[in-house]
Amino acid sequence: MQVQYITNACLLFTLSDGVSILSDPWLSDGIYHGTMFNYPPIPDALKSRYLSLRPNHIYLSHLHGDHFDPLTLAHFDKSTSILIGRFPTPVMLLAVKRLGFQNVLEVDFGEPTSLGGHQIYIYPQLSGSSDDLRNDSGIDIDTSILIQDKNGQKCFFAVDNPLQKRHAEFLKAAHSPIDLAILPYTGASIYPFCYKNYSDSQKLDRSKKLRESKLDRFVELSKAIGARRIVPAAGSFVLAGKATPHAKFQPQPTPSQIISHWRDSGMDIEKLCILSTGDRINLLDDTVHREPTISALDRDYTEEDRLRYSQTKAEFPSDLDLIHWPETLQLPWRSLITRARSNMWSFQQKQACTPAFDVYFCVESSSQTKLPHGESMRIKLAMDDERIDFCNSKPTDPSRPYVEYFLTAQVLLALMLGGTYWNVAEYHMQVYRNPDRFEPTIRSLLGLLRL
Repeated sequence: MQVQYITNACLLFTLSDGVSILSDPWLSDGIYHGTMFNYPPIPDALKSRYLSLRPNHIYLSHLHGDHFDPLTLAHFDKSTSILIGRFPTPVMLLAVKRLGFQNVLEVDFGEPTSLGGHQIYIYPQLSGSSDDLRNDSGIDIDTSILIQDKNGQKCFFAVDNPLQKRHAEFLKAAHSPIDLAILPYTGASIYPFCYKNYSDSQKLDRSKKLRESKLDRFVELSKAIGARRIVPAAGSFVLAGKATPHAKFQPQPTPSQIISHWRDSGMDIEKLCILSTGDRINLLDDTVHREPTISALDRDYTEEDRLRYSQTKAEFPSDLDLIHWPETLQLPWRSLITRARSNMWSFQQKQACTPAFDVYFCVESSSQTKLPHGESMRIKLAMDDERIDFCNSKPTDPSRPYVEYFLTAQVLLALMLGGTYWNVAEYHMQVYRNPDRFEPTIRSLLGLLRL
């Protein structure tokens, strides 16, 4: 088996008989409504090469834009076999078919599936969050894949799946020996840069601590899974466009920071393999072939290099700005929000998931979208009550947890119409939470605020 790194979570797996599997292709600029870009940038010649690929299979791990990019997928033949996990609901399947792909193989989680003599295993989301927090919503989105070549070589790709040490130990027991493990070393959440809880200096401090904790987890998982070689992946991007001010708070480590942390943790440096665009690792003879057109700067960039590139994309437009209406058009906001809340509540009732938690939407007008009777609208959703409070008050019960989302009318409308996903829209909000902790159940439920 040969594994070629392209960017982020996009890799090309070529098996011993030439069968190829392309994972999570994302090669277009400005996903997440003009805020996220490949970094280091892919040279045009290499990008053209990758967009011309004709893989036998494309594995799509989940629906986040840096893994499921319609603009990139449009370049591939619609007859290509698409590999996805069999989720309890067909959201992933329908999303793939809407793009015109009809040859979709839904793989039962954890079960071996044959691909012409080779085998793959797709594993479901293994934890509620990277910090192992519980998610009571029953909504899981992430998957991972293990590819076993007919010649016996095995490669595990975690993608964004929030693995814990126990999961890595399970994989080792189930599939040992694993030749190559491609593991997460960072994350792509809006923490800490979109949170109003922190000053800029606190954001920088929290970003540094988050980087260290993610690298600690990367080392822990590397030890537990026991693979012969380890590749860090799924974190090669920079924020720009309207999110350019957030770029300085990104926790993504640079290559030298990954190497330094690995060495300081007492790990064998020969096992770590950091790949740049075009680099290939051959599992048969354990050799690494470096792409000659990739510069030394892109192989060992600094945080300053990444920030400079972000500034070059600062004027990139957001497609959310295409949403506009004249001031004379009055939308029935109360009816729309009530209907969307009713849909969310129906799901909560089915799942018996009604946490004692409040969500506030602080909605502002924008130059393209004017709200009636003033420049703002405040909405309170009690997650244990279907009723909605259209209010102007601040939270008053100190014992009741809550989160406030500060967003424009454009973003709220896009969310309710299904024109964006919650995790994408978050990059266009500011957030305040009390207490200051992540609540995966609430975040998952908010994705159901749809008409």
